[in-house]
Amino acid sequence: MIYHRQQWLQQQKMEKIHDVFLYLRLNGGENFHGTLKQNIAVYQRRLLGLEQIFDSIGIAAVFYNPFGSVIQVNHTMEELMKKECILIYQITALDLLCLLCQLPMADSQRILRQVFTDHKATTLPAHLPDNPRYHYLLHVRPVVINPEQLEAGEVAPFQLRGILIELVDVTSLHDLSVMKSGFMEHIYFQLRNDLQAILLATDLLSSGDQPASNDVLDMMKQQMDDAIRLVDQAQDYLFKDLIELQQIEDSYPVELLEAVHATLDAVADQIKERQLKIEARLPELVNLVLAEPNSLRELLKVLLTILIDDAITGSTLSITMIEQEQTITCTLSNQGFGMPNSRFQDYLTGNVDDLAPAFKKLRAGIRQMTQWSGELTGASTLGEGTCFELKLRCFI
Repeated sequence: MIYHRQQWLQQQKMEKIHDVFLYLRLNGGENFHGTLKQNIAVYQRRLLGLEQIFDSIGIAAVFYNPFGSVIQVNHTMEELMKKECILIYQITALDLLCLLCQLPMADSQRILRQVFTDHKATTLPAHLPDNPRYHYLLHVRPVVINPEQLEAGEVAPFQLRGILIELVDVTSLHDLSVMKSGFMEHIYFQLRNDLQAILLATDLLSSGDQPASNDVLDMMKQQMDDAIRLVDQAQDYLFKDLIELQQIEDSYPVELLEAVHATLDAVADQIKERQLKIEARLPELVNLVLAEPNSLRELLKVLLTILIDDAITGSTLSITMIEQEQTITCTLSNQGFGMPNSRFQDYLTGNVDDLAPAFKKLRAGIRQMTQWSGELTGASTLGEGTCFELKLRCFI
């Protein structure tokens, strides 16, 4: 009996591992091994393709497992974190929320708890620690398993497969929102001044001074005409939403003073490297000018870059701004090496094709200036430096 039982148990064990023998080709089954190898290769290619798609997404993204450890970081997020000297592979999802959203630890834990237990997506404003100029939206989303997609016999202890964190750059929309708010503020002050003048005129009329009534009525009519003209000119710009503004190539009322300050901040490292001093004679208040916002900043950056590269180390960059009638003139100059002015003019508007990238951008900027009814001129003197003069048309 014992002998027969041992033989039966041995037979049962051989039947259980029969399929393993087939896969290992120890007991025939050549086709099973080839089919298994093909299936594994197909899944590997599919997995590699999905990883490449995730890596090529333009939005910065990182995928964490349910316990907050990094599973995969796409190229955009990796490059962004590298610039900020953040070790993305060594920080958890909780650390990332605290760092980018400036949240207390307790609030970050509460948000991730909602993602884990309630599968609730969250969107938060975010900034890079050392670069507040840029604005982001941080999306925290759960990646949940659909029970119907589980294979037969597969066990999933958590419905949550992982946590996807996306960092969306909304700097351009933020800048456009600020620009539109500045424009509305300008309209508000202008209309308030006109209405106050009309209110003052009504007070004068109520005083009963008949000889002055005709002059007061003329003044009231002039103020009303100015207010109506302002509203008529502003309404086309005010009714544009931010998505349309992001795609505009035409001019829009912008603050030249703010654009100059923003551009100086953008080239601050270059100025510091060349040990240059800034001599800025800028007014506290200035009228709005008509220009395409992003192109104006890019043009100012190109002008300052050319002046910085040409400047003598330790010298001075000068920036002045003057408002005259319907134009604002911004002059930028340096104390630098310069070049013969005839060659400089060829670089600006001539037929020279072999140009440095900065001068190619400058030529494109000159063409854009004409579309804004503006003008950009420049001059250079060998041994003295270079000067640019930017003239833009006022909004009203």
